[in-house]
Amino acid sequence: MDQINQLLKLLENTESIEIDEFRMDFEELEINLAPAIARTVQQTVARQNAIEKKC
Repeated sequence: MDQINQLLKLLENTESIEIDEFRMDFEELEINLAPAIARTVQQTVARQNAIEKKC
């Protein structure tokens, strides 16, 4: 199993991902997310937005 498939398998039932103490300096950044990861990120953002609206 390649690394991206392993990552997707690990993230299947994950509702959120949190990265602590992360820093990246760059002039230009392009990120291409696999559809499953992109969908997970979109769902997480939608949940966070819904929670913020309730508060």
